[in-house]
Amino acid sequence: MRGRPVYRLTPRQAVIIIARTANDSKLAPLAGDIGTDRLASLLLATLRDTIAAAVRVDGASIVVVAPDPDTVVHLRQLLPAGLDIVAPAEPVLIDRLDRFALSAHEDRGFERLLVLDGAVLRLTARIIGTGLGALANADAVVGGYRRGSRYAFGLLSRHIPAVIHSGILSVDDHHGVDETQDRLRRLRLGSRRLDPLPATDAFLTLSELRDAIVGRAGLGRHTASELSVSNWADPILYEQPRHTD
Repeated sequence: MRGRPVYRLTPRQAVIIIARTANDSKLAPLAGDIGTDRLASLLLATLRDTIAAAVRVDGASIVVVAPDPDTVVHLRQLLPAGLDIVAPAEPVLIDRLDRFALSAHEDRGFERLLVLDGAVLRLTARIIGTGLGALANADAVVGGYRRGSRYAFGLLSRHIPAVIHSGILSVDDHHGVDETQDRLRRLRLGSRRLDPLPATDAFLTLSELRDAIVGRAGLGRHTASELSVSNWADPILYEQPRHTD
């Protein structure tokens, strides 16, 4: 006699994507070089590609977090209908949005949460799926650039209060992966790390953007289109360095 089949429910999981805007202070140098309109278009393109990558991950709800209610209204006109877009009641600094993103989802019934920077040039469905999957055997997951800050932070929802209270995600703590994992260990939380991304994929400056798009390999459809040569009427992005004798 056969035993009863065992049904395993997929844990509720959410991919939370931080929508950056052209007035982000970190991107001020790039905005000065290419203009806020171009920067806004590029940020929208990377956001669309990050959403598209998240859609390819089975069993994950997708939420976009904006810095203020006005940005929510703007994004709802540009992003797919029905997408969950939320923001704090009062505008907050971009660097505080990951804390808001976690705290806002503490009581929404999700077991696994993965917060992503929406301004990354090459964030694939494989990386996103790996991040969520790692939370089956870890309390947290961290993804960072080869130098600089994080691009991803994942957590089991039951640890949200402890992590927020610890200050790991505070506005002044731009930790790399090693230091973030060390601070998690102090909380007795085990963590996994995601593949590092090139620092240029954060495109904080014009030179980083130029370096990142050489060949444009691996760029999402919207980002590749936005950064195509034909889309830039002047040579700001694609001008060649001048050589002097």
